[in-house]
Amino acid sequence: MGLTQVSTDGVKNDAITKTKIPANQIEASELADNAVDTSAIADDAVTATKIANGAINNAQLADSILSSTKYQDGSIQTSKLTTAAKNAEDGLVKFLRTSVGTFTIITPDGSTVSTSGTTTEGLQEAINYANNNGFDFYCAGGGIEADGTATDVGVISCSTTLQIPACQLRSFVFKSITLDFNTAANNGMGTSPGLKFDSFMMMDFDFTGQIVYHGVGNAVEFDPVNNVPLDGSPAQVDSRIKIDTIAYVEHGIEGPSAQNSPDCSCVKLARSTGGAQVSRNHFFFGEVNGSGFSNPTVTLHARNGISIAHQGAFGNIFDISGIHHVTEAGILMGYATNVAGPYGNTFRVGLIEPFKKESSDANIAFGLKSYGNRNDYNFAITNNGGGAMGSRYGSFSHAVKFESNALQENVFLRRSEGASSGFVNNDTTNDNVVNHDGSLVHGFALIGTTQKSVFNGAGGNSKMVVVGTDTATNVVSNVNSSITIANTDGTANNLVGLHFAREDNDGAPHYCGASIVAQFKEAQTDSTYPSADLNFLTSHAHGNAPRLSATLRREGHLTLPYQPFVMVGRSTNQSIPNTTGTIIAFDSEHYDRGNCHNHTNGRFTAPVDGVYQVNVQVQYTGNINQVHAGCQRNGSHPGVSATFDSWCNYGDNQRGGYFAQAIYCSAGDYLEGVTYHSNGSARELEAGRTKMTIYLLG
Repeated sequence: MGLTQVSTDGVKNDAITKTKIPANQIEASELADNAVDTSAIADDAVTATKIANGAINNAQLADSILSSTKYQDGSIQTSKLTTAAKNAEDGLVKFLRTSVGTFTIITPDGSTVSTSGTTTEGLQEAINYANNNGFDFYCAGGGIEADGTATDVGVISCSTTLQIPACQLRSFVFKSITLDFNTAANNGMGTSPGLKFDSFMMMDFDFTGQIVYHGVGNAVEFDPVNNVPLDGSPAQVDSRIKIDTIAYVEHGIEGPSAQNSPDCSCVKLARSTGGAQVSRNHFFFGEVNGSGFSNPTVTLHARNGISIAHQGAFGNIFDISGIHHVTEAGILMGYATNVAGPYGNTFRVGLIEPFKKESSDANIAFGLKSYGNRNDYNFAITNNGGGAMGSRYGSFSHAVKFESNALQENVFLRRSEGASSGFVNNDTTNDNVVNHDGSLVHGFALIGTTQKSVFNGAGGNSKMVVVGTDTATNVVSNVNSSITIANTDGTANNLVGLHFAREDNDGAPHYCGASIVAQFKEAQTDSTYPSADLNFLTSHAHGNAPRLSATLRREGHLTLPYQPFVMVGRSTNQSIPNTTGTIIAFDSEHYDRGNCHNHTNGRFTAPVDGVYQVNVQVQYTGNINQVHAGCQRNGSHPGVSATFDSWCNYGDNQRGGYFAQAIYCSAGDYLEGVTYHSNGSARELEAGRTKMTIYLLG
């Protein structure tokens, strides 16, 4: 029924009470707008406990007629508010699925933004609105399909690059979103990147979902060009960037524009303008995937996982769960030997998995390829056993490749499985270090110093330097500036050694060519110095295992089992003319260590350069006034400069002579004993008493 208007001026407080008005006697539709002045109702005058459910239908109230600050929680059911009203009070620009396949921009005041002409289904417009108006941004892709539908995902298709504009003190949050960058062109996005970041400072970018890229450029690209709004300069600094999954699913290295360029990466830090730094940021990437998949075929597309082509990238931290199905480098630091590389960054990677398209392809991939300096890396790498994964084959050449300008790069390989050419390929001597499973496999081991340079006549660097300070002057008491190799086994005759080897051409094993080995003669007893021989081993010929060449015995004696030594004589008498030097045909060998003597012609041939002691003894069968014994080198006779003419003259009526002299020989020179006498007729050398000994002095 209709109500006659009653002036509230004539109604006392509490004149009308709820007990006097039956439920539903006054309908909101029968009250004129502003019939009740809310400003005249004291706070808490109406409480939620006094209003029955449904007594007031909020759909019949004008917007803002009730102030939410005047009602307790639950007094008005928020489920009955419009979507705009729900999102009007959190200060965010939201980009939400409002129906299957449809996203809507909702501003903080509850209004919407036009997306006419969009190439990103409205996402670019939403991000621009938030950034231009000083708001944070939120995007969610779930919650539209019926409960229990596991395939309910929010896909936003982009036919152009999605640009995160220059921003400062901004937050961008994405939940359950797939950004699909694709066009109808043969190469998808072409060389254009998918997601691209301009300058930022104190930005928080949190992307939970996946970036799906079809093109021949970079899936995600960072390039600071424009100024940040407050500080007024281009830079990417002091920010946190997190992207869960990046998948390079189509075109990639197969596209013509990607050949011979460092692009075609899942993530690239670029630098198209000078001077803009990228520093003090924390990057989080989950799965960095360089391939597309169509059961059961994996197709490889990305050349590189993470590419830092920016010499101003400094002091950043990169945390990456995994990089897989890349064909050239998991991490590419820098891009040219004549350009300064990124420096001072830290990379922590779970696993890198390079692949090749066919099992017969050459191994060209690396886990890390660096032109940088002073960066730290920690990762594991595998070739997946060299087998196929979805018709593609795990394979890489080296875990690490240092280019010629790489400087003081520091790599810790937690594990390296399947490198075809060894851990490291190094084109520089610039102090780069690689540790594998905690052991130094490449670089300089410096203990007690940072200086690796030594001067040994030519100067250079030593791979291991141990520096200590010791004031001792007694050679047997030096300890603080020393290197010790110890054996914990105390049995008699056990060994410790220092080996000198060459690595095999395929990287393993190391073949020893020489060794110094100490042998402890007795079993060890507590608080006792062990006695020991010091043995020197060398490989005497190519392909031969090392053999014992010298022993410095514990008593101090040096034994040389292969030191050249010859003692030879005459088996029969030899007729000697009287006045010319005659070669003595030593045909009887008593000793010939080193196989240096030829008993056919009597020559001794020097096996190595050195000084040789030569002793020649001659004995004639009859008395002779003058007897001469001597030696000639390489066939020279007395009077020639190369002939040794210290002839022995024992005076009249002597039967024998003796020659002793140290002679220098080059390897291959030969020595011969010679003699003559002053008697007028021929005489004979006596067999058994005519001898020659030659041995190497050093």
